[in-house]
Amino acid sequence: FSDDNVHSLLKLGQRFQIKHILNLAEQHFIASSDHGLIEKMLLVEQYNLVRLKAHCFSTFKTLAEVRA
Repeated sequence: FSDDNVHSLLKLGQRFQIKHILNLAEQHFIASSDHGLIEKMLLVEQYNLVRLKAHCFSTFKTLAEVRA
């Protein structure tokens, strides 16, 4: 996976319900620091990426950061 094709692969994985592709794309975003938190949370909502959601929430140190 690369930044150039990961979004396309997410769409295809969702459309054809290929969990392996979705898992690999999710892992790409978890490992990547090139994508901001807002982008990652939008992907969480759009593709129901549970592990990415947990990763994003684990980056918050306080409840105030979550609310901000």
